[in-house]
Amino acid sequence: MARKTQDEIVADVLNKIETLFDQDQPLHDRMDMDYSSWRLTHFVPDEEEGVDPEDAYTTNSLRTLADKIESFISGSEQVVRVHNDAADEQKRAANDNLERLVIGMHRQINKRLQRKGEPLLVSQLAWYSTVRGGRIAARSLLRKKPNGDTFAEIKPLDPRHLVVQYGEEEPIFAAYRMTQTRSEIRDTYKNFKFYDVTLDDGHEVEFVYDCYERQVVNGEVKYMNYVIIDDHYAKKPADTFAMMFPICTVPVGSVTLLATSDTGMRQIDSMADIEDPIKDFSESIFAPNRDIIKFKNRVFSYRMALAARAVDQAYKVSSLDGTKALEDNPSKKGSQINVSTQNQEDVQPLPLSQSPRDADVLLGAINDDEVDGGLPPQAFGILQAPISGYAMRQLGTNIEQKVIPRLTAVQNLLEMSFEHLIMMYETKSYKALNVSGKTYAKMPFDGPITPDDIKNHGDLTFTLLPALPEDDMQRYSIAQMATQPTATGESLVSMDFARDRILRMQDADLERQRIYEQIARTSTPIMQLVQLYTAAMKSGDEQMAQHYLQEIKIAEEQKQMQELAQRMAFMQQYGQMQQPMAPPQQGAPTSNGVRPEVMPNAAMGGIPNTPSPNQGNNTAAPRPGAQSERTQLLRSIGLEEE
Repeated sequence: MARKTQDEIVADVLNKIETLFDQDQPLHDRMDMDYSSWRLTHFVPDEEEGVDPEDAYTTNSLRTLADKIESFISGSEQVVRVHNDAADEQKRAANDNLERLVIGMHRQINKRLQRKGEPLLVSQLAWYSTVRGGRIAARSLLRKKPNGDTFAEIKPLDPRHLVVQYGEEEPIFAAYRMTQTRSEIRDTYKNFKFYDVTLDDGHEVEFVYDCYERQVVNGEVKYMNYVIIDDHYAKKPADTFAMMFPICTVPVGSVTLLATSDTGMRQIDSMADIEDPIKDFSESIFAPNRDIIKFKNRVFSYRMALAARAVDQAYKVSSLDGTKALEDNPSKKGSQINVSTQNQEDVQPLPLSQSPRDADVLLGAINDDEVDGGLPPQAFGILQAPISGYAMRQLGTNIEQKVIPRLTAVQNLLEMSFEHLIMMYETKSYKALNVSGKTYAKMPFDGPITPDDIKNHGDLTFTLLPALPEDDMQRYSIAQMATQPTATGESLVSMDFARDRILRMQDADLERQRIYEQIARTSTPIMQLVQLYTAAMKSGDEQMAQHYLQEIKIAEEQKQMQELAQRMAFMQQYGQMQQPMAPPQQGAPTSNGVRPEVMPNAAMGGIPNTPSPNQGNNTAAPRPGAQSERTQLLRSIGLEEE
């Protein structure tokens, strides 16, 4: 068999792309419809409905719903974790380094997107999962700059313009269709020449197909990339050095691609047999209200038309010969109409059409169904009355049902994408990445992390934690009750479980450590005053800081005096504040079993009072120039005897 020419290979690829787009066309049509709703395309009623298009009503409820869901996802806290459950210190260090590496990569990716005028990574994926539905996708690759420096790339892809051919384990082909002007193409692909020279205008738009293909070369799997423009290669096939298919796709929600449009077992005769399943595949957030909104727009348009007719009302004009005409609009403020009684002229407004009573019932039913398929007013900050804790929890549950499927898709896609970047980095074919940012514990870091620094790391998790309206106090109450001892002295759950599962804290261990540190800082009145002093200094209130500083000195003096009293009471207990009898021989225990050379300081945990060789027997009065024991004690704690 003769080998295909380059033009034949390109033609085969374009035919494959066209076939894939045809198969996904029902899905893409649905995406186009939803996008039209999101961008508030003006509703135009049928001509026979008698509604002026200018009077037609277009609701913004779908756009408001999508923006709210997208904000919950994009506003989520992004948590990168590699669980440190290993006893091996090297593996724990590798896990910590991997966390820093991914956090730093994510930060660099967002900065690159911002420099190109694009939204942040999570924000883009949140919009695609909410408005597009279907599947979300991103391309993940490690790149090299001209100077050899390494940078990470995760590029979100619009599923409306992406087609994918799946194999048994992963995609085997994907094509992303973009539009660029010929001038932009010339800037990007310097050596490419257009074959259709009849359209040599620099502003002429061309389709650009960015293709990725899984190929087996000499028994080795390679992931190739090439670009087709104007039915020719603008970039010939080149190895991406990827470790898996570089375009990751994740379906939105749990609705899979069904085999047929019905539950019966029959042969698929045409494309119509798979059209409905494709339409239903991983729906957007608009699915429950897509048809409801059409009726709402129509009903409100009728009412808008009636209101417009009331402003510009129709009139009945009478005359003998039926030729009288009105020069001015009678509804206009200050207008005057002259009529001739001789010619039996008369001008009367025609009765206005009234909206049927059933219309209010219909609108009420539409609004109720719209709330059921979307979000309740409370989710948008509309509170008609105080809301109970139970109602707030129900509200949170309702929001979670809408948010979680899309949020889960986004975090799964990001986790897969970062795992691929790590796999490529571990090949050691790239320069060390310089990363910066803050760890989960809010500790800053800045510096290179090499592949050896993450050797034998654990499993990565990328989690999005949305801030949903919930009754926090209710969850705290549940956690408190669950950790209280029962009749048997045991609690239902541990504090770590309550923090992790009930209170949904991100890191129970870290929070427990912070609690212990807080207890240590505020365990005594002096430490509490120190905290107040520090706060006053940070706020710039020097007067209050000096006040707390004086209180600290007073408290310290009181503490020292209390310690002194305790020590003097201890000495009195052993008879050292009285006139002593001749002490027993050194080393011989007293009647109470305590050796004299270790009283009283050793008993208090201090330094033993070992007599000097010249000391001799104790006397009631100290030698001239010698310090009394009270003076020694006072000076030992920084006080002078008055």
